[in-house]
Amino acid sequence: MEYILETKGVTKRFGGLVAVDAVDFQVSRGEIRGLIGPNGSGKSTLLNLISGVYVPDEGDVYFNGEPITRLAPHRIAELGIARTFQNNRLFLNLSIQENVMVGQHCRTKSELSHALFRPRSAKTEMLQTKEKALACLDFVGLNRPPEFITAGLPHGERRLLEIARALATEPQVILLDEPATGMNPSEKERIVDVIRKIRDAGITVVIIEHNMPVVMGISDRVTVLNFGRKIAEGTPKEIQHNPDVIEAYLGEDDEEEGSDDAAQARES
Repeated sequence: MEYILETKGVTKRFGGLVAVDAVDFQVSRGEIRGLIGPNGSGKSTLLNLISGVYVPDEGDVYFNGEPITRLAPHRIAELGIARTFQNNRLFLNLSIQENVMVGQHCRTKSELSHALFRPRSAKTEMLQTKEKALACLDFVGLNRPPEFITAGLPHGERRLLEIARALATEPQVILLDEPATGMNPSEKERIVDVIRKIRDAGITVVIIEHNMPVVMGISDRVTVLNFGRKIAEGTPKEIQHNPDVIEAYLGEDDEEEGSDDAAQARES
């Protein structure tokens, strides 16, 4: 079976710490794949390896069956993998439309000379870029004037804006790193609706999320990491009752937080 996204034995070390340890990870086209694990389990590092932020010390990453292991992040984005980050990386002094337009850079053809001489092709492309940005803002339901300055957005809408910018790259796969963090219940419902809408549009989703009701409620399958290793994989129902997963969460340094996460995993 050919997967849209696959890692084979990827390993990443930082000095003496093995952050990701020989992880095999396969994602089928059109699914929502949850990626969970206790704090420090290697989830974000794995996304960084897939998106080219880090290069594996061992193993390989494949996209549509082709190796992308040592490609730069912008080349991986051009191929069709977009991502958001745990901490928003928005341009706060730009408008929301301009932030989304930045995401289309990998799809535009204009060069520096076009900015100086403004040929008709560059003007046409600029108009198309603005229209695409508006379409992405509408897709995620960010109902603000396009000239609204990003710094004025509340946390939940900044998350939506970052997703809109990722969608502007026209991805086949989108990697979401804790999109529901810090949200209130209504904002979480909103982000879940957007993620389902992304999948329904034909885009494969990989989501890291600590909120168990969110990740268990939307994922087709869930992969669990602990201490950099894959310890379980299956449907949400299988993961909720997996003793290794429950033990991993109960064994966190923050015992109370781990207990809450484990309870949510079983109940969601």
